[in-house]
Amino acid sequence: MSWRPQVVPALTAGLCAGFGAVLAWQHPLAPGWALLAFVAAIALVAWRPRHWLWLVPAALPLLDFAPWTGGLVIEEFDLLVLAVAAALHGRAALAPDQARGLRARPGGRRWTAFEWAALVFALSSAASMLRGAAAAGGVSVADAWFQGYEDPLNAWRVTKSVLWAALLWQPLRREIALARDSAVRRLVAGVLGGLLVVVLAAIAERAAYTGLWQFSGPYRTTALFWEMHVGGGAIDGYLGLAVPFVAWTLWSQKSPGLWAIAATLALLTVYTCLTTFSRGVYVAVVVPLVALGILMVLRRAGPGRRSGWATGLGIAAALVAVDTLLILAFEWAGATAAGLVVLALALPAAIWTRRVRPLSWRMAASFVLALALLLEVFAVVGLGTFLRERMAATDNDFQGRLQHWSDGIGLMDEPSDWLAGIGAGQLPRGYATRVPGLEFPGGVVWQRTSAGSGFVRLLGPRTRDDIDGLMLLNQRVAIHPGHRHRVDLSVRATAPAQLYLRVCESHLLYVRHCQVGGPVVPPGVSGWQQLSAVVSGQALGAGEPLWPRGAVFSIAVVNAGAAVQIGHVALTAPDGAQLLANGDFSNGLARWLPTAMGYYVPWHIDNLYLDVLVERGLPALLAFACCAAIVLVRLARAGPRGPAFAPFLAASLAGALCAGLVNSVMDVPRVALLMLLVLIAGAELGAPVNAPAAP
Repeated sequence: MSWRPQVVPALTAGLCAGFGAVLAWQHPLAPGWALLAFVAAIALVAWRPRHWLWLVPAALPLLDFAPWTGGLVIEEFDLLVLAVAAALHGRAALAPDQARGLRARPGGRRWTAFEWAALVFALSSAASMLRGAAAAGGVSVADAWFQGYEDPLNAWRVTKSVLWAALLWQPLRREIALARDSAVRRLVAGVLGGLLVVVLAAIAERAAYTGLWQFSGPYRTTALFWEMHVGGGAIDGYLGLAVPFVAWTLWSQKSPGLWAIAATLALLTVYTCLTTFSRGVYVAVVVPLVALGILMVLRRAGPGRRSGWATGLGIAAALVAVDTLLILAFEWAGATAAGLVVLALALPAAIWTRRVRPLSWRMAASFVLALALLLEVFAVVGLGTFLRERMAATDNDFQGRLQHWSDGIGLMDEPSDWLAGIGAGQLPRGYATRVPGLEFPGGVVWQRTSAGSGFVRLLGPRTRDDIDGLMLLNQRVAIHPGHRHRVDLSVRATAPAQLYLRVCESHLLYVRHCQVGGPVVPPGVSGWQQLSAVVSGQALGAGEPLWPRGAVFSIAVVNAGAAVQIGHVALTAPDGAQLLANGDFSNGLARWLPTAMGYYVPWHIDNLYLDVLVERGLPALLAFACCAAIVLVRLARAGPRGPAFAPFLAASLAGALCAGLVNSVMDVPRVALLMLLVLIAGAELGAPVNAPAAP
């Protein structure tokens, strides 16, 4: 038995550890703490390696502090993935798999169709990343944390999820081969833990800024998905992936207490889904679950109790259908009237269920849960108008999407673009510079001076006056009572420009109360000018102790074609407190986050498949589609002897694919990684038991 370190895993572990340590040491706010946490994560996973499978998905929604770090390209979640990969590959290098019992499957090196397709997708993504970085001016790692959507490292941002998935594939394969049920439990626990973080954040957001039962205002839940600072559907894709894990927990739990906890999570999750007011979320959640319910009724697989639960799923699906028909028939009837109709229909359904099968606690609890979920839907529809307005605009929105998709495909004007794509991360820049009328609403560029300090250059839209002031540079600040804040700036400009200053109660995209000001910056011959302005308006409120609100200070340039350099900014509260950190921009964009408000068209193509096609090329799209099809077929064919989790994992993947019909998904690295992990887990769980492994 040889104990020599294995070269490939040793090299992989060393590269992950080194790269992660460099990124941690460059952390904009706390490099020492970031490095310490990175080392601690390596030690933890090396000590308890099997826990990574719940740790990564559980931490996924939490580990991104972009509003505080200003980092768009690099996230704290990247540090966790690198730490996990360094620990797992380090263990594989230092101890042969046979000695430690970690080898997934012994045997040949023949590759499966899924692995070949995955290889094509990975190679296409790598080529697209190099192509995109070159198109943006060449690879540059200077000030990596503060590069944006037009910089070279944006190519890295949108493809890093593929690398992370590749690094975690072999450890995931080992876990599934060693103890499939244990691996599934850890994966489910991790996703449910992450989902709990999301729903609690969503509830806290709505309680603080809109109220839990206010459904008429144009406020859409974003939770902790800061990637949505330029729009997009990060939360859509995540919920599509995560909701089937809740369904699995409800189906598999035998304890009434644990089932009740899962049911509570289901209610909170549905509330979060509804308050996104996203038609993409509704499709991504409802369609896979209805298909899952039909599949479970048809299969009637598993013990008798679970067959009863399959019948319960069928009843729930029927109630959802009745719900939909009622909404259409009564033209969005109020919650009270619709609820009474459902309750009237529920009694005959309950009597029929009782006659068909003895009513167990699971059947009764499932029936009550289905009614509670329906009443939740009626509450959102009946107590508010925003959802109805969104639904009424579907036809017009769809026509706009078709034009937007056509504009994106139009960026592929060379044969090489169809083969290798226009380059990863190039869609925003392509839309803004090559499609008439789709320019950015402004820009934020941090520049370092020769003395080592820095300043920010704020840009207005290039030509359009109707989108001016919609690109803001934001910093989160504490709320101090009063009607006026004072802003002091050090600015310079070559042409007259107007600034838009405001302090608002805000979570990310939507504001509650604001204090606003609009000083004019006169052109200066040379040097910096000192400018003071007052922003005033309704007094800001800190909210309830249980649901505290935060405020955001914002700066934007209003004039089209204008540019203003800001060397220093200070915000003074009504009580004289200084509220801003890094106001001189000496630490780059730390504490500052550029945010678009209400206009997000250039940043996304809003379709997963077109995103892959345009940025990575036709081979990448075909390879991705092949991988998804293979996994869905494998999981669908899993019989009674296959993993019981297979249909639910298929529903999770289907949820992401449905969300991808109207969202890009791949441009949100955290969500894209979860989707790829679900894809790989489905391939491993659905693979034949004696299938040979790839090297």
